[in-house]
Amino acid sequence: RKFSINTSIIPIELDDQKLNILDTPGYFDFVGETKEAVRVADCAIIVVSGKAGVEVGTEKAWEYAEEASLPVIFFITDMDDDKSDYQAVLSDLKSRFGKKIAPIQLPFYENEHFVGYVNVAKNEGRKFVKDHVEDCAIPAGLEDDIAAVRDMINEAVAETSEELMEKYFGGEAFTYEEILSAFHQGVTHRDICPVLCGSSLNGTGITILLNSISKFMPAPEEEHATVDAIKPGTEEAVVVKCSPTEPFSALVFKTIVDPYVGKLSLFRVYSGVLKSDSTVLNVNKDETERISHIYLLRGKEQIEVDQLCEGDIGAIAKLNFTGTGDTLCDPNRIVQFEGISLPESLTYRAIAPKSKGDEDKISAGIHRLMEEDPTIKLFLDSENHQELLYGVGGLHL
Repeated sequence: RKFSINTSIIPIELDDQKLNILDTPGYFDFVGETKEAVRVADCAIIVVSGKAGVEVGTEKAWEYAEEASLPVIFFITDMDDDKSDYQAVLSDLKSRFGKKIAPIQLPFYENEHFVGYVNVAKNEGRKFVKDHVEDCAIPAGLEDDIAAVRDMINEAVAETSEELMEKYFGGEAFTYEEILSAFHQGVTHRDICPVLCGSSLNGTGITILLNSISKFMPAPEEEHATVDAIKPGTEEAVVVKCSPTEPFSALVFKTIVDPYVGKLSLFRVYSGVLKSDSTVLNVNKDETERISHIYLLRGKEQIEVDQLCEGDIGAIAKLNFTGTGDTLCDPNRIVQFEGISLPESLTYRAIAPKSKGDEDKISAGIHRLMEEDPTIKLFLDSENHQELLYGVGGLHL
């Protein structure tokens, strides 16, 4: 297909940190998958083609991040393509999204091939060598481009505090430490959107992207990391702190019906620790669920673990009552998280069995689909005696 139709989870261990990448479909018909992932994400990486520039999909991804108040990093890919125009994409990003756009890198080429970049904040050259990056001299002729990118960094940094604003207007240069600190603070509060570049196809620049996520993006254990919930049946607000000492709470954001394992409920732990062989409460259904096996997912691979801590993402097999959007929590502290806002399904087709006796098979198959994808709906048109299958778009159906 050359594009994804489901959200995939890629857990990555980087130094002493763990990153859970939720790879979402870009095609609009599968926006339900994207909405599910956005609901439990801490931040967003919006991928922009260096050839095509800012597209409608870029703006939609920005809207989803805005709705969920997610910090954003832009990654400009296809830099190994001779039709890519980094400066044009930067200009387009800044005209669409304002002064918060802050590029960190400036790519350079040898023999028309993308071979490295200038770290503008440090004013140092970096060259890609197989699986790592080496220091190098900054190529001649990039002075004007570097100055333009540095101006964008300084503008974004100055916006983060009055002290830095005064320094900026006073003509003083920011130190590298000030830039790093301002970037972390600015990204966390959505005042700065860093821009990185590379090539998704051959993996160029991906390690730098992961390091930047670690440096700039908010971590679950930071002091401000809380999530709003309510006491079920009331409008009383409860603030859940992302801490291992808090009672367990989690949100199920996706369901997979695996032909071998059965139903897998994917969830994000917001507080506490979930251990195997424990009992939790499904707040939405007011039912208790026995947790027997907990998994980490890496693509199609399922890795069994004994427990999952706050901030992590995993899956539970064979829950009896739980569906997408349900809250699981410690029975001794009952809280309920907001569910998932999904798009309305407006495209439909009438369905009919190809041969007699297939009705039960069709019904079972559609039921499994609806468990996995809540944007799929089935209605009975009593006037025309037809079953209508609704989806987000034609390709979705």
